[in-house]
Amino acid sequence: MTRTVAYGKRKASWEKCLRYTLCSINVVTMLGGLALIAVGAWVIVDKFSLESLVGTNLYNSAAWILIGTGCATVALSLFGCFGAMRGIRCMLMTYFTILFCIFVILLLGGILGFVLRSQLDESMRQTMHDTMIRDYGFVDTVNDAWDAMQQGFGCCAVDDGYNLTNYIHSRWYEKQESPRPLVPETCCRTVDIDGHLSYVNLTECQGRYLPKNPQYYWPNPDYVYTEPCLMKGKAGVKEHAVILGSVGVSIACSLIAGMIFSMCLFKEIA
Repeated sequence: MTRTVAYGKRKASWEKCLRYTLCSINVVTMLGGLALIAVGAWVIVDKFSLESLVGTNLYNSAAWILIGTGCATVALSLFGCFGAMRGIRCMLMTYFTILFCIFVILLLGGILGFVLRSQLDESMRQTMHDTMIRDYGFVDTVNDAWDAMQQGFGCCAVDDGYNLTNYIHSRWYEKQESPRPLVPETCCRTVDIDGHLSYVNLTECQGRYLPKNPQYYWPNPDYVYTEPCLMKGKAGVKEHAVILGSVGVSIACSLIAGMIFSMCLFKEIA
């Protein structure tokens, strides 16, 4: 009889410990879900996400996967806490099943983030070249992406060695009035004056083509960004991809603890 009572007390204490442990894990999981939402939203709204220049939609797809699963994780954490404290077996089993599904989806989102890195070299150069030659100056999303990249990364056009002549082959250049500038304003260096960005020397930066002579006045390297955008763009997108992948995989691994303790509690509850 004494042994039975002692065993019952130990069992009750162990069950109580499991409940509070699972609730603590759910609090951590909830914070992780909020982190997923924040990281995914940051990637989507960040002006350097530049999906129109990447040449693949996996980038934003991975971000949306993280946002969706982050919202589900927050809701599920509250559900798991309630099930743990009330000791309802069917809720714990439902919690485990949904948690496992989220685990798989998060792994998928993390893997997509890493897969993106291997696809960049194949698609980004061609997409950047095509959008600059064909669409810059005519498509608003492309204009915004190129302007954000050139000003944000301090670069100009696409290719090594030829970046300052890239634009003279574009439709943007063809529609410029004489004397035609050779590069857009966003290729020009800026200086902060009383909190406002101003171009250092716009005329020297953009250069000119004078058709009457005819003669090219090439951009002055002291006033124009001379580095091409291809490598800087790749580096920026890869950095985001690593963050997406790392956060997704890290949170997915943390869900394993929730699955383990929910099953332990499920078995302990009579």
